[in-house]
Amino acid sequence: CRTLFVQALVEGHAAEPLHGAAGVQRRRLAVSYVLHALRIATAEANRPRYDFLVYNGSVYLWSIVHPLLREGGARYAIEPLELASRALETVDDRDLDLRVRYLRALAYAHDDAGDAANAAECLVRAKDLAKRRLGTSEDAAREAVPAAEALAEALAAAQQRLKALLGE
Repeated sequence: CRTLFVQALVEGHAAEPLHGAAGVQRRRLAVSYVLHALRIATAEANRPRYDFLVYNGSVYLWSIVHPLLREGGARYAIEPLELASRALETVDDRDLDLRVRYLRALAYAHDDAGDAANAAECLVRAKDLAKRRLGTSEDAAREAVPAAEALAEALAAAQQRLKALLGE
């Protein structure tokens, strides 16, 4: 998988100065390497051992596909965005922000292709993940409050001891 990622990055870098059909074609070649690696990583025989490669691949893929996400070009990114989004869902990747980013981009790509129904479905899924992310953040904040209060008390006590030592 890592060799495929390197090939993808080399092809993606070579596509940077290209515009139009040549740039799209070169990016699609780069994307094919990442998609192949993602298929390997999510194969049942390789799970969960290769799950971390799904995250790595999705980061590499984003750097290659992102320039296509403009009006008229986003439609060419539907397949890789769908596959990466599904792969991240399969491994239930913890980076919910990345998963939301992929779903929003996929919605934009579907919209660019004139497929409003799939665009709406992607946005609903993105909204659900964003709510889940918010819930995770709220839970973490609730859990952090007692620790923060304990630290504040310890700091106040240390400040009192320092004042006593300094004779203030």
